[in-house]
Amino acid sequence: MSSPAASSQGHRERGTASVELIAVVPFLLLALLVAAQIALAGQALWSASVAARAGAR
Repeated sequence: MSSPAASSQGHRERGTASVELIAVVPFLLLALLVAAQIALAGQALWSASVAARAGAR
């Protein structure tokens, strides 16, 4: 049978994991948004390059 101290230790660890998750999620979302912005900027540069080539013909 587990002691009350062991039971509360497991509960504390779950709480710590929740706090760590809440701390990490905003950074992951920020990284995702930065990656999306870089992809959109690359697409815009590619489109401008294609348009410039088409206009030069």
